[in-house]
Amino acid sequence: MSQSEQPQNQIMQVDQPEPTVKSGNEKTWDKILNVLLIVVIIALVVILVVKAFFVTNVKVEGKSMSPTYLDGQSVVVSRNADENSVQRGEVVIFYLNKPNWACQHFDFAFWFVHSAEYRDTHRLLIKRVIAVQGDEIWVEKISAEIWRVVVRTPEARLLHEDYYVYDGKTIESERYYLVTDGTQANLGRLAGTTKQNPLVVPEGNVFVMGDNRGLGNSQDSRFDVVGFVSYENLFGVVVD
Repeated sequence: MSQSEQPQNQIMQVDQPEPTVKSGNEKTWDKILNVLLIVVIIALVVILVVKAFFVTNVKVEGKSMSPTYLDGQSVVVSRNADENSVQRGEVVIFYLNKPNWACQHFDFAFWFVHSAEYRDTHRLLIKRVIAVQGDEIWVEKISAEIWRVVVRTPEARLLHEDYYVYDGKTIESERYYLVTDGTQANLGRLAGTTKQNPLVVPEGNVFVMGDNRGLGNSQDSRFDVVGFVSYENLFGVVVD
């Protein structure tokens, strides 16, 4: 029979490679690697959730909170910050303008979805809560360069700070919130306020100031660029 006359349904035989059989040790290592991969993934998810909703670290930028917190210092922040948890005197982290949900909870979202301008206008700031909703604030001049900020609660209680620093020296005689270099420009929105004509913190907001209150050292609630800070814009409370 010629080659052309061979049956059309003839199946050509091809040598098949022998199946690879893993040793017991190889199977064990595969299981270990799979378990480790799962553990790493779970750990990363847990870390992301904790940092997004519970506790995280924030790097201080600028000198507005000096000497309490210095430029470049890392602080621990509790993400639990609202009108029921934030107290006068606490240091808070807040957004200049509230960003979208992803950026609120995941820092890296800023770099992937938004421009440098967006990051700047929605950046985080660190300041101290001087007054909460319903409090009244006014200023009193106590020397050529120092003004004190008086805070009166709705219960008519006058508040003071336990410390402050002026020109590197602790002032023991005055126990009120101070503004140094007390020019009209440095007083900002507090200029012209008096006990009879105080600034009232509106509902749903807090009044914040940096600890470094000399001229040009802290952009805070004294100035329109920050103004009153809404509870909705709070990122967290500094705990360490």
